[in-house]
Amino acid sequence: MTTIQVMRHLLKEWRLPDSMTVSWNPDDTLEVAHAQHKFQEYLQDGWMAFQDEPSGRTQIFTFDPLINRILLMPPLGGG
Repeated sequence: MTTIQVMRHLLKEWRLPDSMTVSWNPDDTLEVAHAQHKFQEYLQDGWMAFQDEPSGRTQIFTFDPLINRILLMPPLGGG
């Protein structure tokens, strides 16, 4: 099972459209399609995606269903 984890704790107020995690079996095309849709939805809203590996995190820009864990981080305002 692979997972997208939404880093919601970084936000003070944010309403998520679904639960905080999306999991899928890479062999299940419907689950992969749903996860890819959620991934794209968050990226279009300005979130950043990272591949989370024991060696560290690497920013990713496309969905790969074989990545074991993807972290989504919200757009952070600054100035």
